[in-house]
Amino acid sequence: SVNSPMCLFSPEQFAGPYFKNDRLERFDITEGAAGVPLQLNLKVLHACTGEPVEGVLVDVWHCNAQGRYSGWSAVDPDQEAPSGEIGAIARTDEDTYLRGCGFTDRHGRREFLTIFPGFYAGRAIHVHVAVRKVLEHDHDRHVAYVGQLYFPELISSQINELPDYAGRKISRLTNAKDEIYSEMDGYGTLMDVGWINRGSKDERLLASAVIGIDPEAFSQHIKPEDFDKPTV
Repeated sequence: SVNSPMCLFSPEQFAGPYFKNDRLERFDITEGAAGVPLQLNLKVLHACTGEPVEGVLVDVWHCNAQGRYSGWSAVDPDQEAPSGEIGAIARTDEDTYLRGCGFTDRHGRREFLTIFPGFYAGRAIHVHVAVRKVLEHDHDRHVAYVGQLYFPELISSQINELPDYAGRKISRLTNAKDEIYSEMDGYGTLMDVGWINRGSKDERLLASAVIGIDPEAFSQHIKPEDFDKPTV
């Protein structure tokens, strides 16, 4: 008998309440937000074959240096919000900073330019990511994967000393104390992070992650009907 290959799926995590379907296809998602420049290098592979997945739409969204999300800028990041899924918290504005999407190339790669995220009450520092299979008849609602990407503690502690990030009333939650992070034992969601172009005007952090998915799967964390919710 032929043995089936070992499949290496990236663990899924809930989408949280701050997903917006802006469909903003762009490399630079910063929109002038203050903070340490960060380049996200994401690579999407088929979890069972290891082959690159070309032509899927990768969405990313995260909070700013002070813990606020565009679309919900009036939500106080120092107060723990009721945890919930999409639509759980009413939108407060139409801002779009630190959100964007783009298609993977033939190598399964998609890059974004952004800033290192801040934090908000009850959560470690993270970036949300979703991968959609876009077909004409489903209007880009086929979400195959929803996850969250995290940063090594050493870099997070260094960045949070800087002026754009400092001055908070609450302390940052570490990865180890974040129940959502700890659920996964860190598998596949802790990014490799390092500086590039040090000392030049293009100095930035580079964070890399490989995401293993089944592009035919339908995630339970962002369902087609979620796109009809008023806050999305």
